[in-house]
Amino acid sequence: MRTLNIIAGLVPVTGPGLRVTITESTTRVSVGSLLDTVQELRTAGAEAMEMNDSIRLGADSSFEDAIGGIELDGQLLEPPYVLEVIGDTANLRTALTFSSGPVETLQTLDGATVRIEDLEQVEITSVREPGRPDYAEFSAGQ
Repeated sequence: MRTLNIIAGLVPVTGPGLRVTITESTTRVSVGSLLDTVQELRTAGAEAMEMNDSIRLGADSSFEDAIGGIELDGQLLEPPYVLEVIGDTANLRTALTFSSGPVETLQTLDGATVRIEDLEQVEITSVREPGRPDYAEFSAGQ
């Protein structure tokens, strides 16, 4: 049950990881670049992620362009974008810094500055509200 609560983002968590700070220059960071960054981190084994100390990312999180920043799950995020991630720091860093990867894309296509910090302890305090499925139900025999 603990593991499922962590994965679903229903409880605060702590552990080793990274802080990724993305600072815009004269151009805006694209939604696609942020989404690619999050996806690469998930693939590398990120166990929990939080944006700007306020929004816990989940499997169904979505990014959209907005006036003054980017919306994440319907909430406005203003730059700089600070992503805190719990997981194996070496794997997470590699997922961000490979050739043509998220950091290179953010820097070259979006003109952003990206700073990555290894942290012994990341504290993610935001939680997600549990949702109810619209269509899925328990099958017979469960």
